[in-house]
Amino acid sequence: MSSVLVTGPTGFIGRSVLGELSTSSLDVVALCRNPQAALAPYARWETADLLTARSATAVIERIKPTYLLHLAWCAGRAKYRTDPENAEWAEASAVLASAFYERGGIRAVFAGSSAEHEAPESRSLYARSKADAAAWMRASAREHRAGFAWGRIFLPYGPHDAPHRLVPSVISEVLAGRVAHCSPGAQVRDFVYVADVAGALIDLLQADIEGPVDVGTGIGFSVRQAAQRIARQIGKPDSIRFDLPAPKGEPERSIASLDDVRRTGRNPRPLEVGLAQTIAWHRSRMAA
Repeated sequence: MSSVLVTGPTGFIGRSVLGELSTSSLDVVALCRNPQAALAPYARWETADLLTARSATAVIERIKPTYLLHLAWCAGRAKYRTDPENAEWAEASAVLASAFYERGGIRAVFAGSSAEHEAPESRSLYARSKADAAAWMRASAREHRAGFAWGRIFLPYGPHDAPHRLVPSVISEVLAGRVAHCSPGAQVRDFVYVADVAGALIDLLQADIEGPVDVGTGIGFSVRQAAQRIARQIGKPDSIRFDLPAPKGEPERSIASLDDVRRTGRNPRPLEVGLAQTIAWHRSRMAA
């Protein structure tokens, strides 16, 4: 049976990927430092520290996966854009890809970022490291005449998102009966529901598409519009204050290419639908 090795399976996107793979015909192997088998009992859980080259190579040698879906990174932290560990993850990704292809792997998909679209002179360490990792992994795939694609993920939201991020922080504050404080919110983003991100990455894993592909909806909303929609759906439209300083160093607009969205064959859900599902998830967590 063909197998897929998923790195970062316990993260925000990784959880949705495991859910999407639950009905797959592939043998699913979940790799992380601290396995959580209860998240996906059908998967085979393996332990490794990918920042240690020897550990990464050893696990690939042991598993010899057919496919690789590489999600692991340090992006879940509040100040991830400047975290020095980004560079370490870029190098670790190159090592992992080389080991994968050298041991017969036929196709890998890497979770890239929309930040790669930023102008080179203004790119954060995070964006540069993601781009470096993609370039090194692509070179390794070409050397071994194997497949490689990477999804440049736009602004994902949904269940299990980090509490400090926009959507969960606004939902939590408004549901708790407090005022949510935001920046003026003029920046336009492509908000994409996490299950749609997971589905697109899995589609890329099984497609013949090579190279970078934008993973989003192709539709932009301002941060202000997204926050207002959350408050309205909860029934507290006056619970938002746009009184925080505007973030520095971020692009004004970041929207996925519609052509790329269509290439994966996916039809991502509208923002209103995804927000409703996310709010319902938060309500259930509060009730529990």
